[in-house]
Amino acid sequence: MTRWILSWGQHVQVMEPVELRERIQNEVQLMAQRHSVQPHALAMDLSPSS
Repeated sequence: MTRWILSWGQHVQVMEPVELRERIQNEVQLMAQRHSVQPHALAMDLSPSS
């Protein structure tokens, strides 16, 4: 069920049960961490290539 809910993206909000809401919240946080730009990665991307 988690994948189905996540497939709705920003168009869904889980209200209850609380356990499902927390599971979805955890997954979204993990996705945000995975797709965020890390300062050291950005610095590496901006460095001149040899």
